[in-house]
Amino acid sequence: MSVTETAKPARRSYAKSAAIRERILEACVKAFGRSGFYGATMKDIAARAEMSHTGLLHHFPTKESLLQAVLDYRDERSTAVWQAALDRLGATPENTVRSMLAPVMANELEPGLAALHASLSAEATTPDHPAHDYFRNRYQVFRGYFEERFEEMAASGELVTT
Repeated sequence: MSVTETAKPARRSYAKSAAIRERILEACVKAFGRSGFYGATMKDIAARAEMSHTGLLHHFPTKESLLQAVLDYRDERSTAVWQAALDRLGATPENTVRSMLAPVMANELEPGLAALHASLSAEATTPDHPAHDYFRNRYQVFRGYFEERFEEMAASGELVTT
């Protein structure tokens, strides 16, 4: 068997694995969005992804690892929408702030992602929730980032303060 022959199945396997992972994450968005982290079960997520519980555990050995993956998935999607809007508008401090509306509007088309965020961010207000630090850090970073943009806008006269 040549090197080329062994490489082709690996690529197909990777693509298949990526498709399965995507299916699991979509199922998880729905489950966590509807029931929250504590209310959703790994068996429910496996059923929604149309796979066995054992198959799910092969890809995500713990519920916490699945939670982290789904938060990363949501961030990647929101960041891509935001970056596309910023690229379209042009990277000025004002447009940076304005482009943040794009992910909000995109969530209207994907209510599962909005429900996921609402459910998990509410649950994660308790310090013992596995996503507590994630949301605390996320909001700190956003606050700092936008504080800098607003300061730039104020310094250039683009922001009127009272």
